[in-house]
Amino acid sequence: MKLQTTVPQSFLDQLPITVLAVDRKGVVRAANKSAGSLFGRHIEQLSSIHLTQLLTIEPFTLPSLNSISAADTAPDTSIEIQSAPDSLSNLLAQALFQSDKRTLFAISLDGNQHPVQIHLGQPSETSGETLITLLDISNQQEQENKTSVREQVYQSIFENELVGFYRTDITTGQLLECNERLAQMFGYPSREKMIADYLAPKHYVHSKDRDRLLAELARAGRVDDFESELYRLDGTVRWFRYTSTISVKNNSLEGLVTDITEEHQARKELLLTASAFNGTSEGILITNASRQILRVNQAFTDITGFTQSEVTGCSTRMLNSNRHDRTFFSAIWQQIETMDHWSGEIWIKNKEGFIFSTWHNISVVRDETGEILQYIVIFSDTTERKEAEERIAQLAHYDSLTELPNRLLFHDRCDHAMSKARRDHHSVAVLFLDLDGFKDINDSFGHPVGDRVLQAIARRIKDVIREEDTVARLGGDEFTVIIEELDNPQEAAVVADTLLNAIRTPVTIDNQLFHLSASIGISVFPDDGNNSTTLVSNADAAMYRAKDQGRNNFQFYTRELTTSAFERVWLENQLREAVALEQLSLVFQPQINLHQNIAVGVEALLRWQHPEAGMIPPDRFISVAEKCGLILPIGRWVVEESCKQFAHWLKQGVQIDRIAVNVSGAQLQREDFVTVVKNALGNSGIDPRRLELEVTESFIMTQADEGIRTLQALRELGVTLAIDDFGTGYSSLSYLKRLPIHRLKVDQSFVRDVPNDGNDEAIVKAIIALGHSLQLEIIAEGVESTEQQDFLAAEGCDEVQGFLYSKPLPAEQIPAYFNKREGLRNAAGQNLNLF
Repeated sequence: MKLQTTVPQSFLDQLPITVLAVDRKGVVRAANKSAGSLFGRHIEQLSSIHLTQLLTIEPFTLPSLNSISAADTAPDTSIEIQSAPDSLSNLLAQALFQSDKRTLFAISLDGNQHPVQIHLGQPSETSGETLITLLDISNQQEQENKTSVREQVYQSIFENELVGFYRTDITTGQLLECNERLAQMFGYPSREKMIADYLAPKHYVHSKDRDRLLAELARAGRVDDFESELYRLDGTVRWFRYTSTISVKNNSLEGLVTDITEEHQARKELLLTASAFNGTSEGILITNASRQILRVNQAFTDITGFTQSEVTGCSTRMLNSNRHDRTFFSAIWQQIETMDHWSGEIWIKNKEGFIFSTWHNISVVRDETGEILQYIVIFSDTTERKEAEERIAQLAHYDSLTELPNRLLFHDRCDHAMSKARRDHHSVAVLFLDLDGFKDINDSFGHPVGDRVLQAIARRIKDVIREEDTVARLGGDEFTVIIEELDNPQEAAVVADTLLNAIRTPVTIDNQLFHLSASIGISVFPDDGNNSTTLVSNADAAMYRAKDQGRNNFQFYTRELTTSAFERVWLENQLREAVALEQLSLVFQPQINLHQNIAVGVEALLRWQHPEAGMIPPDRFISVAEKCGLILPIGRWVVEESCKQFAHWLKQGVQIDRIAVNVSGAQLQREDFVTVVKNALGNSGIDPRRLELEVTESFIMTQADEGIRTLQALRELGVTLAIDDFGTGYSSLSYLKRLPIHRLKVDQSFVRDVPNDGNDEAIVKAIIALGHSLQLEIIAEGVESTEQQDFLAAEGCDEVQGFLYSKPLPAEQIPAYFNKREGLRNAAGQNLNLF
């Protein structure tokens, strides 16, 4: 068991310091006699003992010598120290990292532990063994004799070029002696050359360390393990560790120098690794080859609740949640052994017993022979990520307001229902449900109240249908229902009728009752479509027919409805282009004073000249404009253009009293409509009394108090107001007398059959009498015969309009028409200009 060095073994055995030679795995291969004294063993007993059984970083308590049997004193190289590092490099790295003085504790056989300072040599290129010297500093006497001990070491080991040695003159700074190793460190070709060319030490020590070094020498007369950067001959800088002592007797400064550049870099990397180890938010645990835990970081403790002391030496099975079986873990370890890595999801258990999901990355650390030394496990708590994924899935497939399936999930379930129906030879019904009048609730009470109404309706629909069926919200006030396993399509009608009854029950929000109804369209697979998109489209078409049939009912799809639906879509698309391309225009139908037979005003009527389809009448596109929202920009344009045109006629000298413009309910519901009218009047400069706005009877009655407020605001502007299509709605006489209106317009449907239809005659007479009793003027539309004219005149109707007098005319023909009528006005000797 000889030390492989050029110094004789007998000389080394006389040294008062311990010298060990260890292989790459940290096993002692040779030692001197001082090692036997330090560790309380024969030299032969030290052979093959792992360094971790001889040295420790921190002292610990061992059983007393009396409790150790004779058998226990024999060296046991099979003992596995689970809490110690698996290699020499790990032990020394920890020593360097955890102790600035590189002090370890030597463990003797009797249990005593002695503090020692460690010095490392360079590994042999041939044997791979590292020479280690240990200096026992356990008592003051040895501490005081360190200098003489080291001088012996200098003359033995270090002259054999393990470290650099130097001696300089204190007074002159001249280099008196050095070895070849020192010359090599500083880049000199030989020690003779270095001695000859040597400059004062201040030229070699880095400026930032120079003052500190000199101060320590002046204070203590020596420096131990002083580390700094030194300049080499070529100007490069490397890190060195040196021990220097002032010898007063020899008037010299003597010392040892070791190039620690690689060690210094390794320490920096170790510090960086340690920082990353403890600074990361991911949990890290390191195990030995037996999967027993050696080290964990702070994030591991934060995630699991277990501290380092609680898990050291424990198996990783302590984290097992029992959610995975043996097959699961066997597959993991098989992949790790073959590929040295595995990543995936594992459910683990924390200290409190809570089970949660983690994402694991497991890697293998092997030695140069390929044997497994350690496993490194890095994991993160994926609980929040999984919850986020679930929230994203919820948002992607469910309506956030009602928590019902959304359009995407609806189509998926509809496709699944159809696949099942094909297999089982059943039918599937799709119900498209739209709430009647919901927009009025939103506009009158605000969206928060409207949202609560939708939530209440969603709950009712869900309560009505079976658990295996699906109800979804497509958006707004539109819901769809999938009815599966139908033997007869009429079963869907039963469900639809139940839904209508449920929705008719008033909804109470903050002590406010809301009365709603619904229109439902029904399509059936496979007769009405073989995919979800077609079924929804056809059910939608049937729903619109339910609307047209008076609402609050359901309708089954028919092929004729598809044609109607396509036409509606085509009209909407074309109408949008018409607005943008200014294809809309106005024509004007004269209004006649029936008693004087002269023209007093006009009604502005909207026309659409399509470049391909020709003239499209208002009754085809106005309802489409109202449903798609285009009625607002169109209505604004009609009001502005009518005022502008009226002002132009007045400038031309046309004797015309007023212009009537039809206004939709959607316009009147806008808060800015009064402003729109005010701006149109201001821009055109016409007298507000010359503008008459015609509002449908049905809108006024449905809007109640809100309708009165809007009309009152318009009247305050000075605008004339009229109720259009009077008699077709459900006017209350007590309500009618509160309206700020000037005239009633008798709908043409009552005028058409007078005087031949007794019922129509009675209705017209009643309207005229009612209007006059309320001090309102009466105008009848749709007059096409002299018989109708005579009847109306006899009943006291004030004004008329219709084809008997003139068809609607373009703006440029109005002056000629009125000039012709002006002649009749002058012949009658009357000036009916009321303004």
